[in-house]
Amino acid sequence: MRRFYTALIFLFGSLTSQAQGLPGYLITLAGDTVSGSIADATSHLLFYEQPNTEARKVWPKQVRGYGLRGRTAVRSRPVRLATGADSMQFVRPVQIGKASLYSYTHDQGLLLLPPATDTLYELTAANWRVLFNRHLHDCPTMDYTSWQMVQLPFTDKNIRQTIVHYSQCLGPEGQPKAEPQPGIWRHGLGVRTGAYFGGVQKNSLKGRGYLAGLEWTAVRASGWQMSLLGAYSRYTMAAESYSFIGTGGIQTDVQNQIRHHWLTLDLSFGQRIGRPNRLNLYLGGNIGTFYGMAQSEEYQERPTGSNVPFQTKYTTTSTGGLAPYLACSGGVIWPISPKHEVRLLGTYQYFPGDTQGMIGGQAAYTLFWK
Repeated sequence: MRRFYTALIFLFGSLTSQAQGLPGYLITLAGDTVSGSIADATSHLLFYEQPNTEARKVWPKQVRGYGLRGRTAVRSRPVRLATGADSMQFVRPVQIGKASLYSYTHDQGLLLLPPATDTLYELTAANWRVLFNRHLHDCPTMDYTSWQMVQLPFTDKNIRQTIVHYSQCLGPEGQPKAEPQPGIWRHGLGVRTGAYFGGVQKNSLKGRGYLAGLEWTAVRASGWQMSLLGAYSRYTMAAESYSFIGTGGIQTDVQNQIRHHWLTLDLSFGQRIGRPNRLNLYLGGNIGTFYGMAQSEEYQERPTGSNVPFQTKYTTTSTGGLAPYLACSGGVIWPISPKHEVRLLGTYQYFPGDTQGMIGGQAAYTLFWK
């Protein structure tokens, strides 16, 4: 099972460049807005102006920025890399003031924008004090070569606080402000339902069940998807009947039937593969747990050779207990409109311990907010 999930994660990584994209827009160098679908990559974009056209690569130097539909734009800015080379990069604001902080679009790295310049400077543990001393030297109370600053670790929190102290030194008009972050996720709410079949290996129980619940979904323009499901599940298992000779020499058939009522919490990660606004392939992995709301076990008997239904002799009940599981899923996503989609999946759930896996099918509907 471990090898399977390792291979699945590797497959997700190799397929990221084939992302189906999300509705968005480009801001051209002339300032015009062009609508289409955007799939983001590390250093460039894939842009589909029309669903039936081929994707074209868009580099930061070719546009002013881009964004998802209804969201703040990610901007293209010149960056002086730690190597000393200059490069145009897609960046997002983190903290804006007289001196500002930016990061790359994938929340990696810190970039300093000094006063009165358009160039961002890539900060590292080796160069950040040098850059602050060079570009933020107009505060007489800040000494970036002091023992306290030399011992200060390079962390996001420390860099932000240092810029706040610098801005306070310059007066209230220079105070940095946290910026609304450009949206890189598309969010939606929907429902998921499904049925599954399987059994317990040790006790030779076989059964079937179903689930239904609410699901929150987030999708990146790279095609990476995350979903959180809260659901009610019911599962019924029955052991194969067996015979015994009881008191008086009467031969009797016996079977046990167990009914579970579960609350289910499921977190899934997956990758969409395909073109925008078309049927897409989906591959995903899940981790979750069942919590036992109620469980009943019935002991049933009937005379051997009889066709009458099994009769319940006694019933035991219990509550509580967790049943964690791992799962994988695969299927298709059908966009029925710009804000509505349906997902059809086949699933396999594996319960560590004494149980074998369950197979099943699921259907989900999602309404996206933008």
